[in-house]
Amino acid sequence: MQEQLNKNSARHSRLDDESEWLALRAKIVEADKVACDALHSELELAQEMARYGTLNASLSQENVFLEEEQKARWNAMLEERRNNRIKAEARTRLLLRDLGDLRLDLLQKGYNVPAISVFE
Repeated sequence: MQEQLNKNSARHSRLDDESEWLALRAKIVEADKVACDALHSELELAQEMARYGTLNASLSQENVFLEEEQKARWNAMLEERRNNRIKAEARTRLLLRDLGDLRLDLLQKGYNVPAISVFE
């Protein structure tokens, strides 16, 4: 009976460790998706700005397509998206640091833990 209790306690401990690992991996995946979305949004806006900037440059001074006020608004939007991307990437890096610490703890317990995502 004691042996079964010990086995069950050990199993429960392993499941707790796995649960902690999986929860942190899920947070990292979600944070990385947010960072990818932020980069995508930033790049799309920059591409659109370049397209209209090229169009604007091809027009005469009287027929400008983009006024300076519009350019300033777009630059502000681009800066905001850049800041959002930087924050999202920083969050991902912090979570990865936490995962590294957890990985070391799990390795010390004898688990075989991947260093990076199994999908990379």
